[in-house]
Amino acid sequence: MTNELKNEQRMSQNSRTERTRKAKAEHKKKKVKKEKKQPESTKEIFLSRLASTGIKLLIFFIIIIFVAIIGLMIGFGVIGEGNPVDALKWETWQHILDIINGKE
Repeated sequence: MTNELKNEQRMSQNSRTERTRKAKAEHKKKKVKKEKKQPESTKEIFLSRLASTGIKLLIFFIIIIFVAIIGLMIGFGVIGEGNPVDALKWETWQHILDIINGKE
């Protein structure tokens, strides 16, 4: 009776290991399908790097402009005790340029 139990345990272990192997193989196949296509030529690599660099630079300059406008409004409105929206008006800048050029 002990031999029969041992045989059953071995068979159940073998079937578990086979199921595990099959599951790992299927997972590996799915993983291979999900991988991105790698650029093959140096031209494709160059263009992909150029595009990513261009996008990063564009985002960088947009953020810089946004922060400069916010800083200008805070400086004009809070520190200068004016209306923050007036910092964005052309008349304000024309007045500043007139002062710089000595017209006023």
